[in-house]
Amino acid sequence: MRRFALRWGLVGMGALLLVALGWTLGPTRAAPPGQAGTGPAGAPAAQTGRLTLSNPPGAPASQPGGGPPVPAAPNVVLYDQYDNASASQNTSSQQFEPTLAQYNDQGADDFVVPGGVAWTVNEVDVVGDRSTTTSPASFNVFFYANSGTLPGTPVYTATAQTYTRTGTDYVISLATPAVLATGTYWVSVQARLNAGTGGTANQWYWRNRTVQSNNPAAWRNPGNGFATNCTNWGVRSTCLGQSTPDQVFRLAGTVAGVTPSPTVTQT
Repeated sequence: MRRFALRWGLVGMGALLLVALGWTLGPTRAAPPGQAGTGPAGAPAAQTGRLTLSNPPGAPASQPGGGPPVPAAPNVVLYDQYDNASASQNTSSQQFEPTLAQYNDQGADDFVVPGGVAWTVNEVDVVGDRSTTTSPASFNVFFYANSGTLPGTPVYTATAQTYTRTGTDYVISLATPAVLATGTYWVSVQARLNAGTGGTANQWYWRNRTVQSNNPAAWRNPGNGFATNCTNWGVRSTCLGQSTPDQVFRLAGTVAGVTPSPTVTQT
């Protein structure tokens, strides 16, 4: 009788254990656009709903206040789509602390260096929004070659670049200039900012642009912390379910003429 009772007691304990595991090891769920999902295995559950892909509700983005200053000589404006800023949509583009590395994400937008010249880019200007009063420590800046309609091979990487901020206008200085020959490229700016442990995470968002120039903006989240499945470059509006196609940015630097290759003439 004791063996019978012991056997059924063990069966009951096993059933309770399976039920408990069923509640804690359920499948990962994707979240609505603009909100973090439960993320991949190992993602801290405390971040669910705390980290967002766009500006948090109740903190609407404001229009840029006057734009960045005129570049100091000899720099000139090389490329300018610092206009038509969205009043309500922006995009997370941030390097978080190591414990939240699965949420690291990047936005990118493209531009064209015209034929016959080469650009030396010394400055990248963007419109950005903060979720709190905490500002980024610095910015990572990347340039990529074009691949079809998305970023391709990286051609320039600069981490921890300094910047100045006036309102929502960020002027990022490149310690080593990016030299770009004729062609189509993509620029990506990524804020270096720890989310912290407060009730509202410290986040930075790159402001969206309502008008499209060249290809639509791109976005990726390699660690899939936001559960969008855009772990490689994809069209940002598709990945995040947004309606605005581009990002607000401006490039400043110097222009150099390119000596054409000599043409061989048959005699």
